[in-house]
Amino acid sequence: MDNTWQERLIDLHPHLFIRICGGLPFSPAYPICPDGWQELVATVVERVSEVANDHPVQFRELSEKCGRLRIYWKTESILPKRIERSIEDVIARAEARSAVTCATCGAEGRLFASSVGRLLPLCSEHAQGTPLPTHAGSENVHLVRVLAADKIGTIECRRYDRRLDAFVDGRNPIVENLPITKSNSVREN
Repeated sequence: MDNTWQERLIDLHPHLFIRICGGLPFSPAYPICPDGWQELVATVVERVSEVANDHPVQFRELSEKCGRLRIYWKTESILPKRIERSIEDVIARAEARSAVTCATCGAEGRLFASSVGRLLPLCSEHAQGTPLPTHAGSENVHLVRVLAADKIGTIECRRYDRRLDAFVDGRNPIVENLPITKSNSVREN
C-alpha cells in the first residue's frame, strides 16, 4: 500500500512532526487538510524546516478550519527573534494562501459555503455552494502578527498577494470597518 502525501511529508521531516510517547512514535500534527493544499502544506513545511535552522521546532497541528489552513507550532527552547519572526511569516503566508487556493486542485480560488455551511476555497471548475460575498477593497485582507526586532509585535491589517506570495500594505480606509480574517499562527511554549 502506498503512503499518503501526508505520510511522505512526515517521513521527509520527522524532526518537525514525530514525538515519542511511551516509547512509541506518533505525529499529533499529521496534516488534516484537503488534497488541493498538498503543495501549499509541503512548501510551508520545507520553509519552516529551512528557517528553523536546526532549532527544536515542532508542529502541533496542521488542519483545515473554516476554509483556511491552521498551523500551530511550538519550541522547547528560546529561539532567536529573527528565526521566530521568519517562522511566523512563513506560517502567516501559508494560512493566507490557503484561503485563495482551491481545496480540490490547488488552483486559485475563493471561499464558498456549502448547503450545510462548510467553508472551502474552490476554483471556478470545482465551485459548489454559494460564493461568500466580498467587499471591494477587502479581498485577501488578513490580520497578521508582525514581530519587531525588539518588541513583542503588533497586529496589522495586511493584504495577501497570491502572485507574489507576500503580504503587501493593507492599510486602506475601505477595510477599516470590514470583517477581517485573523491569522491563527500560534507558537506554544
